[in-house]
Amino acid sequence: MSSATDPARRLAEIRAAAERMLRDARSQAQRRLQRLGADADRTIDVLTGVPVVDGPIEQFRHAGATLIAEQRGDTASDTTFVLVHGIGMGRKVFADLTHRLQSHGLVIAVDQPGYGEAPEPKRTPTMARTADLLAA
Repeated sequence: MSSATDPARRLAEIRAAAERMLRDARSQAQRRLQRLGADADRTIDVLTGVPVVDGPIEQFRHAGATLIAEQRGDTASDTTFVLVHGIGMGRKVFADLTHRLQSHGLVIAVDQPGYGEAPEPKRTPTMARTADLLAA
């Protein structure tokens, strides 16, 4: 082996190890943030008097994206309210409204892909893809 390849190989090994460490640190930070977010949601629920326990949850997958839907209220009702949050929010933003509407019909509050409890999609969905996911 020439001495020129040994430093190059060592540099590649160091770079690969650093990339693994960075990936692991990001993964740990994401898990911590998710736990903190869940703790904050529960605290807000308790402080505002809205239900702390989620209603029935369903996960829908379509075209590489996942949507989380929580149901409350009367599933046999002729009235259905579908609550869709905006950017930077999740279904929990509707907790008080859901609590108030559930006596008037079925309430479905969703977490769009990458928000609330819905996992981050591999690529950011367009508005059309998001509409397709909601319609599915």
